[in-house]
Amino acid sequence: MEELELTPAQAKEAIRFFFDRMPYLPILLCGPSGIGKTDITRQIASENQWEYLDIRLAGMLPEDLRGYPKAETWTDVAARSNLGIRGVRRPQIEYVLVDKLTRVFETEGPGILDFEELNRAHPDTHQPIFQLIGDRAMDGRVMGGQWRIIGSINPEDDRNYMVNAMDMAFTRRWLTIRVKPDVNSWLEYAKQNFFHPAVIEYVKANPSMLFKPLTERLTLMPAVWERASKLLYSFKSSQEIMTKGLIPIQLTLGVSVGLEVLDMASKNVCVSITPMDIIRHYASDKALQGAIREKVEAGHMSELARLADALSLTMEEWNINTILFALDLPNDTCQMLISRLRSEVVDFSDPEMKQALAKLYLKMDTFEMDEAI
Repeated sequence: MEELELTPAQAKEAIRFFFDRMPYLPILLCGPSGIGKTDITRQIASENQWEYLDIRLAGMLPEDLRGYPKAETWTDVAARSNLGIRGVRRPQIEYVLVDKLTRVFETEGPGILDFEELNRAHPDTHQPIFQLIGDRAMDGRVMGGQWRIIGSINPEDDRNYMVNAMDMAFTRRWLTIRVKPDVNSWLEYAKQNFFHPAVIEYVKANPSMLFKPLTERLTLMPAVWERASKLLYSFKSSQEIMTKGLIPIQLTLGVSVGLEVLDMASKNVCVSITPMDIIRHYASDKALQGAIREKVEAGHMSELARLADALSLTMEEWNINTILFALDLPNDTCQMLISRLRSEVVDFSDPEMKQALAKLYLKMDTFEMDEAI
């Protein structure tokens, strides 16, 4: 094969390079469904604090992109004349754009316009996109100067989806980057985004299962593993995982893989406590408090720090459960939580909350004194 295949991490770096050096060059990502093509683009937008607009093309018509025609009336022509506006003295047709595509014409950017599933769209929708990538304009509207364009397609041999052929004149306008599955890139991404430890452990032990067809209707892929992680985190406790989790996880991952992941969840010490356990039960669950204190005494600082960081990203607001949890942690394992507390307004109306917060603020002062020393 003459075309270079890149891992998701390599693809991300390549896109960054071209967005910096050749921002008007449209980029086309080609890779199996569920491999994480959209995640790559979203991450780049997020890291640069750019706006991100995704247009899902499957099932769309040209009018959905170009807009629907709206004809002027002779009354409109007369109004233009009365206002002294020069122009054609007969009714004109203009296209009224729908929804979010207007953003790329109304704002300068910076942002990324992402056309997803290009080769699952009706071929007629390619014409307005052809205008955009060639002229950075469509029907007289000009794109903002700091908008980048990216698209994604599934390979023609992807049996999970029916794809349409694309015209060579259209495809040669894009720089194509082929993306292949890579377990190391995915594991790094999963750890950074606090995927459920049982999911990470299983894929690490079985790297070939990151992307693997199981049946005609079920293929293990990064998107499915992310779904499994969210499913495991949705349970209120590790006990609920064991009593109610088997069928949901097997529906998500298949019978055999689901059983293995559930077994890992029951044996993995890290899995026994989730951010939702803390948010919902910490103040009232003496066993949960005891488990955290045992980990502190045993010196499991890395595990506690990961749990604290995951909690900081998961919780919507401070409550008595999260405050008491932070109080039980060593200072150097909850820096993200403490930083979040400094930047948020917390409700002091509850007396128990007020007392616990006073202790936590004292803990924060001690932490800052320790750092200064």
